[in-house]
Amino acid sequence: MGHCNQVRDFFFHRFKEQKRLEEELDKLKIAMEKKNVDDDVYRQYFLTMCKSFASQALDELSCLDSEKPLLAHRAKVIHLLFTHKKVISSIDIGWQ
Repeated sequence: MGHCNQVRDFFFHRFKEQKRLEEELDKLKIAMEKKNVDDDVYRQYFLTMCKSFASQALDELSCLDSEKPLLAHRAKVIHLLFTHKKVISSIDIGWQ
């Protein structure tokens, strides 16, 4: 149970951090629309954008990682269906 709480807390923290980065990007976008933009604002904008993209990439990798067991199970089921086709062919499973 403790592991589940840690995972949930981790994802909640990442969600809050992503929202914070998006809010900071919105503020920096407004600052970038001014005529005389300081170099520090440019630097901060692009650094924040990179952090946001990195965070999104980590989220996507996490989603892909959670898909692996599902795909492995599906491949195993399909393999079993085709290796035992004679037994399965007598059962109507809706696959042609």
